[in-house]
Amino acid sequence: MTLKHHEIAKFTEKHGVNPEWLLEGKGRIFKKDKIEPNPSMSGAEFAALVRTLPEAQQRKIEALIDLLLAERSQ
Repeated sequence: MTLKHHEIAKFTEKHGVNPEWLLEGKGRIFKKDKIEPNPSMSGAEFAALVRTLPEAQQRKIEALIDLLLAERSQ
């Protein structure tokens, strides 16, 4: 494909297509689709999903991710 970046951006805005899905095949096809946990969800979608949870659950997820990152760096 030889599309220019601005043409891709215009297409995604006009049709409501998720640019991450269009370019990488990750996440929802359309921006307006409901975000549901799945193996192909993008990092941005995961972050958006976490923001919908109660704050206590968000803190638990944050603590778990911190723990996993600390284990990886050892």
